[in-house]
Amino acid sequence: MKTAGILSIGTEILRGYTLDTNANFLAKFFKDLNIQTILTATADDGLDSIMHGLDYLRQCDIIVTTGGLGPTEDDVTRDAAAAFCGRKMSRDPAMMQHIMEYFTARQWQIADSNWRQADLIEGGQFIPNPNGTAPGQFVLNGSQMIIILPGPPRENHPMILNSLPDILRKYGFTDGVLLNKIYRIYNIGESSLADAVKDFDFGDHIVGYYFTEDARVELHISRFANDKNEVLDPTMLHSIEDIFNNLGWFWTDDIPLREILMKRLLDSRQTIAFAESLTGGAVSADFTLTPGVSAVHKGGVVSYTDEIKHRILGVSQDALDRYTAVSEQTAAEMAAGLRRLYNTDIAVSLTGIAGPDGGTEETPVGTVCFGFAVGESVTTARFVFSGGRDRIIKKAINCAYIELLKIMKIK
Repeated sequence: MKTAGILSIGTEILRGYTLDTNANFLAKFFKDLNIQTILTATADDGLDSIMHGLDYLRQCDIIVTTGGLGPTEDDVTRDAAAAFCGRKMSRDPAMMQHIMEYFTARQWQIADSNWRQADLIEGGQFIPNPNGTAPGQFVLNGSQMIIILPGPPRENHPMILNSLPDILRKYGFTDGVLLNKIYRIYNIGESSLADAVKDFDFGDHIVGYYFTEDARVELHISRFANDKNEVLDPTMLHSIEDIFNNLGWFWTDDIPLREILMKRLLDSRQTIAFAESLTGGAVSADFTLTPGVSAVHKGGVVSYTDEIKHRILGVSQDALDRYTAVSEQTAAEMAAGLRRLYNTDIAVSLTGIAGPDGGTEETPVGTVCFGFAVGESVTTARFVFSGGRDRIIKKAINCAYIELLKIMKIK
């Protein structure tokens, strides 16, 4: 299994002016090619700093640098890479011609400094850059490959996707496979997950715990292997799943909840609609991200005010007056009213307080009431979520899916 190191170059990154998205992009790219990224570093534009960064990554089979390939005097990545490999550089006539044609086609004036971008490390080859004047290049340094790319993502991302796979395969840097299993666990914290599996023997597997922006926790179990026919130990995975099940956790494979729900609806030939208050249409918007959703989704109503809940969804004024808009009674009538209005098999309602204001002692911020009208049966649920407004809304979306999936499993 080959290893990779990434060196991002730019004083502007270290000063916080520019966000380094290249390292993240490359790490994902290498993962897809079954190459293990083991180190990343950032260096300023100075030659000594870049040399230090390259030396830090020396143990990696592949080193990729991004940045420092422009025409100015502080663009010295080529010089650093050549020195690191103990090679000379020479100006390539074919690349000079390409640069000349690039500038001429755009009626730009060529500065003398632009010719520096035609300098090629001895034994290296250029990597085309269709979106800029600075080509990348790669060179074999013994059993190691050094790849240098320009910094702007709009230039290097296409170069990575269009050129690097063939280069890496040609020179034998993509042998092996990443065996990977991802579990999504909902309504728990990262520390709870870590505690639950702290005594579990994962052997030589790489284990990671991640709390995502979508208000869930993920457990990643992976192992790099040389034989593409290898698989993760199914007994180990079943044992992990038993832990989740015994704790009563709701978990899925690495599949969005909306896709699981859509498949369940397609299999049962049922349709659905959503009545939303605090989420403001976010559940419908999320659900419709799934291709083909029109086969099961009839639509929704954003009933943010009591007036709309009463006039459109048919929530009784008595329920609103006696129990308030944020109540299981109101949620039940919202769901039942929407199912009648849209003539669906299932209707889901959400009403609550996302904050930061509006909470009371009886109904604090984070309270969300759900209604699930499945056929003629209506059930409700009430939860109090923690976090800021955005986090509460995301948790409410997840919960709407989860509770409905639980109901549909029983039906």
